[in-house]
Amino acid sequence: MIFKQTDQNQLFLLPPSLDELVNKKHAVRVVSTVLDWIDISGLITSYKHGGASNCHQRMLLKSLFFIFINDFYSGRKIEEAISSNIHFM
Repeated sequence: MIFKQTDQNQLFLLPPSLDELVNKKHAVRVVSTVLDWIDISGLITSYKHGGASNCHQRMLLKSLFFIFINDFYSGRKIEEAISSNIHFM
């Protein structure tokens, strides 16, 4: 038998971006596109500035929408999904 050679430590020539790793027709892209069109200026102006830098409110809103669409309600499951699933990143 002849097996294909595998090397789990093989490096990429260029590191892939998250955009390259997500299918062009995936639901996460629909959520992102829809929320890009929603006016969240009221949310941004009500935010208290100061302290350490944070993620942009639009990105957090996109994450929450996609999380709830996928029926994740547990904080631990949300944390695991965001750290391990490319679609939630």
